[in-house]
Amino acid sequence: MSWRCKSGGLSTIAGAVVLPRDLVVFLKRQERDGVVIDDSKKLTARQRDYSASWLKQEVLAWGVGFPGI
Repeated sequence: MSWRCKSGGLSTIAGAVVLPRDLVVFLKRQERDGVVIDDSKKLTARQRDYSASWLKQEVLAWGVGFPGI
């Protein structure tokens, strides 16, 4: 999933993530304000496994979301 801001910044996260409800509301508000969410990139099985492992080790340690894997 990628987020692109009007200013041209791009942030990408690969993998399935279940986001807290308040974050989903925030993302919808951001999309309305011009942030485009692009989740069209398809991952191979190896990329999915790697991203799932990375999410569990890195993202969850920072409290960003919960893996939906």
